[in-house]
Amino acid sequence: MNLDLGNRRHRLYRSPSQKVFLGVCGGIAEYFGANVSVVRALFIASLILSAGWTLLAYFIVAAVIQLRPQERIYDRDESDFWRSVTFNPRDTYSNIKHTFDRIDRRMRKMESYVTSRKYELDREFADLERTKKE
Repeated sequence: MNLDLGNRRHRLYRSPSQKVFLGVCGGIAEYFGANVSVVRALFIASLILSAGWTLLAYFIVAAVIQLRPQERIYDRDESDFWRSVTFNPRDTYSNIKHTFDRIDRRMRKMESYVTSRKYELDREFADLERTKKE
C-alpha cells in the first residue's frame, strides 16, 4: 500500500530505525505519527484476540510494503508536513495560502516603504550621520 501520488514523500514503508522484527509496526507508527509502543501493543492485543490471523496479515504486509530507503529520511517538520498533506490536504493548502498571503502583505509594505520619499529621506539622514561620525 504505497500512497505515491507524484512526488509525494509521505508513504507507508517498513521502518529500518523502529524495527524489532520486520519493521511493520514501526512503519505504521511513523506513517500515522503515533507512538510505536502503542502500535506494537495494539498488534499484540490483536494477535491474541484473532487466533493468529494477525500474524498472517503481518507477514503479508511485510511482503507488500517496501523497506524505507535511506534517502527518504528527512526531519520531523517535513514529516509532519507530508502527513498533513496526506490526511488534511484542504487545511494544509489553507495554511500555506495564509502564510504566503502574510508574506505578500509584508513584501508590499516593504516595497512601498523602499520606493517612498520617506525612505530616501531616512537614507540621506543616515548618510549624513555616518559622515558626521567620520
